[in-house]
Amino acid sequence: MSMWSGREKASASSADPAGGLLSFVLATMAIAQAAPAQTPAQAEAEIRAQRPAFNRAIAAADLTAIAAVLADNVQMITGSDSIHVAGRQAHLDRWTEGFKDPNRLVYVRTTDKATVSPLLPIALETGHWRGATAGATKDWIGGDYTAKWRRIEGVWRVEVETYVTMRCEGSGCP
Repeated sequence: MSMWSGREKASASSADPAGGLLSFVLATMAIAQAAPAQTPAQAEAEIRAQRPAFNRAIAAADLTAIAAVLADNVQMITGSDSIHVAGRQAHLDRWTEGFKDPNRLVYVRTTDKATVSPLLPIALETGHWRGATAGATKDWIGGDYTAKWRRIEGVWRVEVETYVTMRCEGSGCP
């Protein structure tokens, strides 16, 4: 059984005359009640289930479903031009603009590996991605990615994603 649940330990206050012990004990008790603990296998299964849900949301241009997977402070570095997108709203704004294009790329991310931290409610996902217009088989762009996930209030959410463009075919090539 994992030692963490839905929230991280709160840091002890330096103003606490007991040296932070009381703060630590209270925070630990709050963590234990915040969300049920998960085994690493349960956590990995939830993360692996979140990725296809995110893919379906992209294909359907469903901003509400996309938002549900993202942490408030999510960060992304795009694959080809290394644009830094900071925050959930900036992500949603970027998707909103992309969804206006009838020839937009539909991105599919595929998890290759998900590793859950035994220390904190965080995980590292690595995988590969591919973007193509709907129905295209010969014109695409793709690569590899890493994602950091955090369990926030009992839900695994993407906190950081970094994409690297590594492959392409046809008109998908830069």
